Amino acid sequence: MSTKENRYSLENICQLIILGVLHFVLLATPLYFRFITEELFEFNKLILVYTATAIIVSAWVVRMIATKKILWKHSLFHIPVAIFLLSQLASTVFSLDLRTSLFGYYGRFHGGLFSLISYALLYAVVVSTVSKRHISLLLHTTFLGAFLVAVYAILEHFGYSVSCLLLSQGTEFDTACWVQQVQDRVFASFGQPNWLAAYAITLIPVGWLLSSFKHFGRSHRIFYLITTALLTIATLYTKSRSGFLGLLVGLGIFLVGFGILYLRNKQLVKNTISMNMLGIVLALFVTIVASIGSPFSPSVFSSKSEPLQEALSTTAPVPDRLSVGGTDSGEIRRIVWRGAVDVWRRYPIFGSGVETFAYSYYLDRPAAHNIVSEWDFLYNKAHNEFLNYLATTGIVGLLAYVFLLGAFSVPVIPAIFKKHTTAKNELSLSDSRLRDDVLVLALVSGIGAQAVSNFFGFSTVMISVLLFVFFGYIALLKTSDDDTNLTNIKKSETKKFSTVQQIAVLVTLLLFATVLLNVYRYWLADISFSSAKAYARSGAIDASYSELQTAIQLQPNEPLYYDELAATLAPLSIDLVNASEASAAAEVATNAVLASDIALTLNPHHLNFYKSRAQVLITLSQLDPSLLESASDALSAAIERAPTDAKLYYNRAMVDLSAENIETAQKSLETAVELKPNYIDARFELGKIYEAQERYNDARTQYQFILENLTPDNPPVRDRLEQLPEDIEESE
Repeated sequence: MSTKENRYSLENICQLIILGVLHFVLLATPLYFRFITEELFEFNKLILVYTATAIIVSAWVVRMIATKKILWKHSLFHIPVAIFLLSQLASTVFSLDLRTSLFGYYGRFHGGLFSLISYALLYAVVVSTVSKRHISLLLHTTFLGAFLVAVYAILEHFGYSVSCLLLSQGTEFDTACWVQQVQDRVFASFGQPNWLAAYAITLIPVGWLLSSFKHFGRSHRIFYLITTALLTIATLYTKSRSGFLGLLVGLGIFLVGFGILYLRNKQLVKNTISMNMLGIVLALFVTIVASIGSPFSPSVFSSKSEPLQEALSTTAPVPDRLSVGGTDSGEIRRIVWRGAVDVWRRYPIFGSGVETFAYSYYLDRPAAHNIVSEWDFLYNKAHNEFLNYLATTGIVGLLAYVFLLGAFSVPVIPAIFKKHTTAKNELSLSDSRLRDDVLVLALVSGIGAQAVSNFFGFSTVMISVLLFVFFGYIALLKTSDDDTNLTNIKKSETKKFSTVQQIAVLVTLLLFATVLLNVYRYWLADISFSSAKAYARSGAIDASYSELQTAIQLQPNEPLYYDELAATLAPLSIDLVNASEASAAAEVATNAVLASDIALTLNPHHLNFYKSRAQVLITLSQLDPSLLESASDALSAAIERAPTDAKLYYNRAMVDLSAENIETAQKSLETAVELKPNYIDARFELGKIYEAQERYNDARTQYQFILENLTPDNPPVRDRLEQLPEDIEESE
């Protein structure tokens, strides 16, 4: 075979790899998760996207080397993507924590600069290597994956989880493997109902259109109709209010836009769209929603409407929200949103850094957060994508994000208002352009649905993949039809595959291998970390220690691993003392403190690391009581970073009580009660201090408050109250 033929073959292979991996990403990413990692869903999806992006970009570069041409399709749409990436880069440069901004918050992973670059590269590859004729095939693959996800979710609703079937290796086809009430709110292979809903609603408007396209065969239209119906059912089974609201907005955009387009191009629309099928889709949607019910309305088959949750009584000073089923998510969101705006006021230009909300929020955390049922949760997102960008990337990042969404949505306006020609010699071309316009409308409708959902939550891996791939489709549909040098193989003027080209290909493949190796090490480290935590929970400390050492070797700059190592070693040192191995215990205790030091050195902004350090020092105080003072200092450092966190004051008080620092403990408990009036434990301990000081009326006030407003049936509190004498001054 000649060198020239090899070059053409390589070019073909690269193009096949690009298209094949794109299809794989759209099909496999929504379905992919693993049980062996710390976070089952998002982390594995992102690893898959990183791997696929590396393969696609490498094939793209090799193809350019082979053709000696820059395979890049120019478009004005590249500008908003570039501006968005530059805003995220600037925020990363000025970030509170560089590693978090690069990789994303550990446990969420998505949203870091590396993930955003991957999504943008997918967009660039779609625009520069895919032609319009490929969009239909890519959409077929996308909806095949969506069909499988929807079936997965619907089975969960009826008590059959594919996840449990896989985990049990085919022996248990139920939902028992999940702690969550998955039958009540399904999440399929996404891990969270709202994330599944966001994925489904992004696709449903597009499915409406594809099921009505006349140029598709009947079998294809029926497939899209069934898949869209199943996605609608799955969305309703998630009971996601934000998802359903986003769906209504997305479908509203589609119907209004389609109505305008129809009025201006009736005949062409009828030639292109099956109005009967579109009517069937609309009727089916209404029937499904009416039959199942929505988060805002009951099923028509319900014997009676489910009563709305009664508003909490305002007569009780500070209700215990957990006793009434938890605080409404809307109330929690409003509190977190207020804190997010306060974070932005401290970091107005570039924010606190990409994905650093968990670090910046707690300095501005409203005291009202102490009253909600999820008061001691760590919030690493603002639960509003727009405010999250504002807080973490500043006004620059938010404007860039809004500009990104707007730039790709604006083309829908001229598309729906354009009057297409009906001249016979141009009728075929007009049909094609109208199909492009109505597809742009459907894509923008899906993006609009997703944006509404994100307004009440945050984006995830798969919906971000869809977002940027949809951006690529819109760019293709609204730019020139010329596919020269993109998907059609052209003969090169150079007839010899030169040495320079060979070296360039080799360098590209080496870079590709390096990226893949680092992604693989990142994944393996998390697997070891997950195993270490599992071993620790089962009491296998030696195995846990070994796995943590492996994780640290793979990712030596990940502070979370050192934090976990410290938490593992501290109780081990106590066990060694009990086993009369004092010298080994002292060495292990020293290593525990050292691991905690390293964690805080690598990331001095993570509130949890200070809490963990305090716990480590409290544990080690059994060997050296003087460490209680250091534990109190660690909690004081945490309070500096989260001055409204009532639990930190309570924990510091407990440490000070153990060290017999009664006065400082009392002040901490009084602050805890002031920040969180319904704090039962803090009031009880404060009452006991008042008792010891013979301030019996003050103690009585604390006990009575607990019994009258928080937990009427609390025997320990009731017993202390009944045994409480009158104040000495009053008895005299």
